[in-house]
Amino acid sequence: MFYGIHMDDFGAQAEDAGAVEHYQQPELYDRTYRHRRRDAAFYRTLADEKLGVGEASAILELACGSGRLTVPLLRAGHRVVGLDRSAQMLAQAAKRVRRLPRITRENALFCRADMRSFALKKRVALALAGFHSIQHLIDNAELLACFRNVRNSLRDDGWFAFDVLPPHPEWLGTSGQVRFNATTVIDPQTAERFRYGEAHRYDAARKALHVQLVYQPVDSSDNDVGPPRIVKLCHRQFWPGDVDQLLQRAGFQIIARYSDFLFSATENAQTLLEHTHEHIFLARPNLTSLGTK
Repeated sequence: MFYGIHMDDFGAQAEDAGAVEHYQQPELYDRTYRHRRRDAAFYRTLADEKLGVGEASAILELACGSGRLTVPLLRAGHRVVGLDRSAQMLAQAAKRVRRLPRITRENALFCRADMRSFALKKRVALALAGFHSIQHLIDNAELLACFRNVRNSLRDDGWFAFDVLPPHPEWLGTSGQVRFNATTVIDPQTAERFRYGEAHRYDAARKALHVQLVYQPVDSSDNDVGPPRIVKLCHRQFWPGDVDQLLQRAGFQIIARYSDFLFSATENAQTLLEHTHEHIFLARPNLTSLGTK
């Protein structure tokens, strides 16, 4: 049987589901991405460089999720304020932090909040948004609201670092058919085995890539058994100049761009587009501008 994306999966309802469904089962989420570690090392190195030893300022982590980046930052001695809209993911993050020594876990504060609407009482020196989190904000108005919230939460000498997944020709041109890879995922709660696959369809008018994450149950011989679990995901696609313009309007200036989590620097947005793995931006408040409408 064919399971894939159809045209009626587009629209505001599908976009909202694409920002929520993937985070309702944090244990399965963590198991799916258990091998993703380079970004954690990257952001920890960045935090060490910006804050150094003994810096009192906390790190603001947007969309902190299950604490995958939070815990390494805490272990490095940093204080972290983690925001997320998913109660399930925050509970998983708190569970992870409880395993840490008391002196370390006391440096964590988790709050349920939306990236589009939050404010801090005390400004921070560093704000992070990892694992393509800002791409759940499809509209320019939503992205500007997020960036301006970050700008208002940063000290004048602060840094804002985040990563996005660039447009991939194979995803933008597909018909929505599921492509399975060699990954086998085991649900840590039920011990079920799954083949993992993805289907993609691009809504050019909204610059929104709709994805269906397909978890196909299999037996011990990897034969399909029963219907798959389908989880919706939706990401805004950024073309050359999109991020630059939004950051500028929000009162930021870009100070570095990287094409991977090994700090491989690139000079401009067009060059960055040639790298199809990760785009990482590092920005700081533009003190000569408060941002434009």
